[in-house]
Amino acid sequence: MNLKDVTIEILTKENPELIEKIKASLEDAERITNMENEFADLTTKFNDLKTSNDELKTSFDTMKGENDSLKKENEDLKKKLDTYEQKEKKEAKEKLISEKIEVAKLPKEAITAIWMNDLLMKDETAIESAIQDRKDIWAKVTSGVKGQGMEYKADGKEGTKNTEEIKEAKESFVSKVK
Repeated sequence: MNLKDVTIEILTKENPELIEKIKASLEDAERITNMENEFADLTTKFNDLKTSNDELKTSFDTMKGENDSLKKENEDLKKKLDTYEQKEKKEAKEKLISEKIEVAKLPKEAITAIWMNDLLMKDETAIESAIQDRKDIWAKVTSGVKGQGMEYKADGKEGTKNTEEIKEAKESFVSKVK
């Protein structure tokens, strides 16, 4: 028999196992093609996911950098606010101290920069006490020293009491030193 004369009917009758093998091979080929198509689809999806993942990572890194930058800016603003609030508190305290000094009627000569700085470190009650103490001391100092030979006034100039006595003592001391 010539191979051209062989038909499916003849093969099915005479060699059914061959037909089954051919069918199985075709089914396997179709499964392989389907698997290859699925693999190609999965590879495309995987590559798309990988690209998306890379883009997300880049976005995340960018956002993290922006977040770090915003955190630093926030810290800087907090420091500036703290500085401003401290300045406001200091100015308010200086105003309070100035008002209390004015009420106490302390003269400018009784006020020194060091004393003002000391007052800034105190609470309101201590400020009032310190001002009263300074006022009392100033009153004693400006009233002059009495009964101690020469009188001295608040401006540091000599008074007139016992001037002759002091001149004689000075001359006596100088003559003994020579």
